[in-house]
Amino acid sequence: MRIYAVADIHGRKDRFALIRKKAVETGADLIVMAGDIAGLNSHPHVHDLLKSMPAPVFYVRGNSDRRRTDRMLLADPLITHLHLNKVRIQGLCFAGISGTFLLPFSSRLCLRENRLLSRLNDFFNDVSVLVTHPPPRGTVDRVMGRFHSGSSALRALTLTCQPCVVICGHIHEHAGTVFLGRTLVVNCSLARQGAGALIEFRNGDPPEATMLGV
Repeated sequence: MRIYAVADIHGRKDRFALIRKKAVETGADLIVMAGDIAGLNSHPHVHDLLKSMPAPVFYVRGNSDRRRTDRMLLADPLITHLHLNKVRIQGLCFAGISGTFLLPFSSRLCLRENRLLSRLNDFFNDVSVLVTHPPPRGTVDRVMGRFHSGSSALRALTLTCQPCVVICGHIHEHAGTVFLGRTLVVNCSLARQGAGALIEFRNGDPPEATMLGV
């Protein structure tokens, strides 16, 4: 299975055009958007842009995505909101967590984050691909090249449940991949002239990720 992963589109039409182009070039079976799909004033046209994608879209919301975006997207059978929702496809189980609070040098998915995620350990135990907006803390999450700014609770959840892959974004300047235990963490942010990541699952082998250039 080929997953084309992107984040931090921020409603820009040129980035949606890039995603369409790369999804076709890579032969993607699925497009995963890890939040900040829309900008503050771009919500009305996001649905039409997503409908034009050449493969089904799975997504979670980030800090720039309003809840009303979900109401526009949920009626489309080719667009799936993964927030606390499990979807099984080609032997893989996808699930996600929407949201992010902007905090200096740290990220939180929500208020009372630790309490929420501790209740959800069992929910994520069989998940192959976890999609969130922020990275787990200590992984592809450096701002200004120095400060770790990911989510500590998400790190604990990842180490406990060990999904094959965590797809994330949010930290614009640290797109890339790294392992956290057995989990491949992929920050697929488009915001610094990147083009996301291609994640491939082949014949039961461990997943491989390739960062794509424009």
